[in-house]
Parts: sequence; C-alpha cells; structure tokens
Amino acid sequence: ASYLPEEQGEKRVEIALLLTKTSIDSKSESVQRACSKCIRALSRSFGAREEEHQNHVSEKLYGDGDLATRRGAAYALAGFLAGLGLKALKRMGVILEIKASLTGKKPAHRKQSALFLIETLALAFERFFEPYFVSLLPLLLTSMSDTADVRQASWGAAKALMGYLSAHGVRLVLPTLMDGLKSQSWRTKAGSADLLGAMAFCAPRQLAKSLPVIVPKLAGTLTDAHPKVVEASEAAVSRIAAVTNNPEVRSLCPFLLSALRDPAGKTSGAIDAMLQTELVHSIDAASMALLVPPLHRGLRDRSTEVKKKSAAIVGSMCSHASDPSDVLPYLDLLVPDLRSVLLDPIPEVRKTSASALGSLTAGIGIEYLPGLLDWLEECLARYTLTTAERSGAALGLAAVASSLSDVRVNNVLETTISASSEKTSPAEVTAAREGALLLLSAMPGMMKDRFEMRLSLALPVVLKGLADEADSVRDAALSAGRSIVSEFGKTSLDQLLPLICDGIQDTFWRIRQSSTQLLGDLLLGLAGAKASVDGSAMLVAESEDEDEEGSDKSEKNGEESDQDEDFGVTVNISPAEVMAAVTNALGVE
Repeated sequence: ASYLPEEQGEKRVEIALLLTKTSIDSKSESVQRACSKCIRALSRSFGAREEEHQNHVSEKLYGDGDLATRRGAAYALAGFLAGLGLKALKRMGVILEIKASLTGKKPAHRKQSALFLIETLALAFERFFEPYFVSLLPLLLTSMSDTADVRQASWGAAKALMGYLSAHGVRLVLPTLMDGLKSQSWRTKAGSADLLGAMAFCAPRQLAKSLPVIVPKLAGTLTDAHPKVVEASEAAVSRIAAVTNNPEVRSLCPFLLSALRDPAGKTSGAIDAMLQTELVHSIDAASMALLVPPLHRGLRDRSTEVKKKSAAIVGSMCSHASDPSDVLPYLDLLVPDLRSVLLDPIPEVRKTSASALGSLTAGIGIEYLPGLLDWLEECLARYTLTTAERSGAALGLAAVASSLSDVRVNNVLETTISASSEKTSPAEVTAAREGALLLLSAMPGMMKDRFEMRLSLALPVVLKGLADEADSVRDAALSAGRSIVSEFGKTSLDQLLPLICDGIQDTFWRIRQSSTQLLGDLLLGLAGAKASVDGSAMLVAESEDEDEEGSDKSEKNGEESDQDEDFGVTVNISPAEVMAAVTNALGVE
C-alpha cells in the first residue's frame, strides 16, 4: 500500500482504515503488530482527517472493550502516530491524555489501556520515544503498585522502554529509581525495584554500565522490613540473573541470591560454590554484577579462608571475563578491599591478595588502577607499619611490577632503593631500607627471568643490608639474598659467587656470617639440595630409579618418607660437611 502513488490518497486512506479495523478486531498480537507497521506507512494520507481518526481509535482504546480490542487499538494508534512523526504526540495531546489516564482514581481498564499505549509507542518510535520516558517514569512507579492487571501492563511498558534506552537515558532514569528505593513508601520502593529489574532488558552496553549501580542497591532492599519490597527486589535480581549468558553462573544463582539476602551467613557458602565451579564459558556483564557483591563481602570477612578464597577469585576475573573492561566499574569496590587484605597478618592471605592485584594489572593495565603504585611504594617506606604489613606491600608491588614495562620496573626499583636517603628520622630510614630489601626478596619469585638482568642493581643493596644495625633490615637482606640464590644460583653463578666470596672475607662479622649462609645455600642448590628448617641440608637425588628404590625401601620398613612429592630421595648432610664444602670453594686450608 505504501507504494501507491500520492494521487491515490483516498485509496491509501481506505487501506489504512481497513488495517485499523483488522488490528482492533484481531485476537493475535503478531497480526496487530503487522497492521501497526503497515498503518505507519499510510498515516500521512489522512490529511485533515488525522484528528478524526485519532479520536476514533482512542475511543476504542480507552473504552470498556475486551483486552484484545484495547491492545489492538493501542497498536493501531501507535503506528498511526509513528507515521506522522514525533511532533504529533504533542500536537494531538497524546502524552497529556496518557498522564490524565494514569493519575487520580481512574478505572483499572483505562490505566491499563494508557500503559498499553506507552508500550506500543515505545516499540514504534524506539529510541526517539526516550525523552518522554523521564516524564512518565513517576506514573510507571505508581502503576507498579496498582492492581494485578495494571501491574502487568506497566511491566510490559517498562520492558519495552528499557529495551531502547540509551546510555544518556540510563543516566537520566537511574537517579529517580535510586531515590525511589530510599522512599518511606513501600509501594514506591517496590515499584522502583521492579523498574530496576526491567533494566535487564536494556541493550548489552547500557546493561554493563547500569548493573554495577543497580545490583548493590537491590541487594540492600533484600533485607527490607516489608515483604512486598523484598519480593519485588528478589524478582528484579532474578530477572537480571535470567539474562546472564554464562550457564555456570546461572547454576550458581541460588547461592548468589542467598548471599545477597543473608550476607553474614551465606557468603562463605557462595564463595565455596564459586571455587568449586569450573568456568568453561566467559563471564558477561550480568554475571559479573551477581558475582561481585559476595566477593566484596568475602574480602571483608573475618575468616582467613574466606578472604583468601575471595582474593583468589577476584584475581581470576579478568581472565574469565568476555571483555576485561567489564571489570572496570567494580574496581572502586574491590581494589580498596584487596589493599586491606594485602596488609593482613596471615602470609597466605597476603600472597593471594598480591597475586590478585598482579592479575588485575596484567588484565586491564596499570592506567586503570590510579594511585596503586604510589600507595604500594608509600607502604614500603611507612614506619608505622609492621614488618608483616610491609612484606605484603612488597609482594603486591612485585606482582604489579611483573606486568609493567622494563622502564617502569627500573623506575620502581630506583625509587624504592633511594627512598631511605630522603628520610630524616632513624625509624623512617630503617623502614625504607627494610621495605626495599623485602621488595628485592619478593621480585625474583614474581618476575623470574625478568629480574635476572637487574642482579647488578640488587646485589650491592643486599650485601649492604647484611651489615645494617637494625635486625629487621638484616633479616630482610638475608631473605632477599636467599631468594636471589634460590632462583638464579645456577643461571647467574658468575655474578653471584664472586660477590658472596668477597662477603665471606669482609671485615664485618655480620656480613661474613650472612655470606657464609648464602654460599651454603648456593652450593646446596648446585648439588640439587635444599636447606631445611633446622639448619641442616637435604640432598635431592634426581634419578627416578633411586626415587622408586627409596620409596620401596620406605614401604618395606613401614617408615614415613619425608621426601617432597615433586623430588626424589633426601639424604641429610651435617653442617660440618657443608662448611667443608665452603672451605674448599674458597681455597682455605
């Protein structure tokens, strides 16, 4: 019909009227939707009869006909107005009539019809209808707490409006809905929760931007005193969970919803369920929004295990996310918690948090974590912190540095090593020296081969620290030396051995003692042995035949084997034999 020439305007009008009648009389929504699209192409042929036709269809819409008739009239009127353009809504007073129908004590069928028209107008005008959404939002909130038929119609209108909401529209709508959740009226709270749940039908990009704000607010209303508010909030969170693309996260929804309802009692169970789930598919924005609140609560838990598990999951988020940028909205929530956990008294918790920070830096880039490097460097030199807390900061800085460029790593090392020269009080100087040595102790294990090229910068600092007056600095220097010897004893022997031997012949006895310990560790490493806790050594046989032989022998004698599962047979060497090896290496009789 739209291809008929303009001269046959009367014929076009006849076809439009026939389509309007078909839409009103039909019981099929697909037929009504098709008629609406056809009427849209013929609307401008009405000319002076536009208002007459609009009044005729409006009578059918707001009359007391059955549901199908009123819904068909809504589709016909929306198609007619869409063909005339957006200005027709104001010229014909359509929006004013909708507002009048939704305010006051109007019959339920009239409110329902007005909501039908909002839905069909949103489907017809798509994103161009967005400016009217903000003015109609309070009326939608009120309708959400009306009778069942009106609530269902308002839900359909909200779903259609949210489907075409732009990023700007989300910014306009969210403040009103957030304020609605803080209202004293339970009806307003419930309506706001319903509309927030309808945002699950936004476009994926708008959904990713809005969910970081929506889910935490809905989690707060899950503990509301009124059961209707709790019911609406649960339904909203369930709708968001239903649009997740990750099947593994959908299977976790019962645990995640329980953790949102009862954070104190169910967070631990949700964290355990996450760890036990093997993620095969990538995590989308909706899945991320459900996972983050329990993790945020877990990082603040008193339990060491819960904090460690939560940090481990946060560290793996970037690798499982479909787009690493989906993690960005949650950094302000998670990074402060990771900082706090990094200074935990328990070593395992500190190490897990450091690995998480390193993974986040590698996944999204240090530019999205502003202030993190400065904070870690400040913690290393802060004298008010304990050695354990400085050790956590050193682990975190080493993990973050492992994903930085070589230039930035050199800047971090130089800044940390020279920090003591900028301090004035003895306590600050000692803390800065200890922090630098703790960083040198952590870097070899974190950076591996990338740190080997920086041994010439690190070794003089370590040897100087062995002669420090403060016990904590000497301990940190010895730990750094052992870490370097353990990682690079075989590959960088030509750099390590001369410096250690010079230290053994130093005039200061503390340097001689520590250098002797480092040389012992070096020799044991070269011989395939490792130092034990009591100061003795264990020689590790690398032959698989000896490994099997030792295992059989241990089983026959009924004795427990002290060997590590990754190595072979262990043989104790006395300290005297170690010292003899050191003497021979130095050529001393």
